[in-house]
Amino acid sequence: MNGGSKDDLIYKQDCEFLREYGRLHWSRLRTVAIAETAFLYAYFIMNNDITHGERLLLAFAGTVIVFVLSFLPFIDQKYYDSFKDRIISYEGQQRRFNPKLLFGFLKGRHLMATLIVFLNLFNFCLILMLLCCCKCQKTLLILN
Repeated sequence: MNGGSKDDLIYKQDCEFLREYGRLHWSRLRTVAIAETAFLYAYFIMNNDITHGERLLLAFAGTVIVFVLSFLPFIDQKYYDSFKDRIISYEGQQRRFNPKLLFGFLKGRHLMATLIVFLNLFNFCLILMLLCCCKCQKTLLILN
């Protein structure tokens, strides 16, 4: 096997998987960002060209799409963790795989999950704001 043991080959494949997973993870996050950008563009820039009902429908559809896409970056997390654990057990005491913690306690994936939660909360607030504006407009029409 080209001078390497079976464990060495498995170790190299696991490391390659982690690198590929990292690329895939960020690619999926970019997909969420592109969907959110398209949604916000349609919501704010095109607001003069559409009615209030169409705007509410657009906000609801955009929020649902972004919400569903938000789960994409975290789909393979259990596979990632199992490969990472196998790498750590292979390396033993000499851990070459040592992820850095942000601010000393926060893992990058937790920060990303937090940002995605806030992104989805923002989108839900846009829907609530539109619903409140719709109720306010109906109240003003009744009063007139």
